[in-house]
Amino acid sequence: MDANQFSLSLRNFAAVEVPKKIQQIHQKVALEALKGLVMKTRVRTGRARGNWQVENNNRPETATMDTDPDGSGTIQKGSGVIAAAMPFSVTYITNNVVYIVYLEDGSGKFPGDHMMARTIEEVKRMFR
Repeated sequence: MDANQFSLSLRNFAAVEVPKKIQQIHQKVALEALKGLVMKTRVRTGRARGNWQVENNNRPETATMDTDPDGSGTIQKGSGVIAAAMPFSVTYITNNVVYIVYLEDGSGKFPGDHMMARTIEEVKRMFR
């Protein structure tokens, strides 16, 4: 392989293979984060669990009336969005129910579940 072939090969690797690997890692991290968040969200009616919304390059800003007590529908819907994530894009996983902060951090005598903090730490350990 001469210098020109090497240069072309390196350019192709940087243009094609690197973005593909970044996309794969992005999708794996986002899916694990979604599953962790959904399954750590406590359930009374299923509304908080059903409100984990996933969008690529656009942060959802409103709550829905969706309920999903077992979480499978939310994970399935979100995984479809995650599968469409492009290299170097941003995937937002958001929950906009008004009481999500109380579920995360607690309030008064009500202890927080820390589902976001715990999930972030778990995902960080998975992908080190």
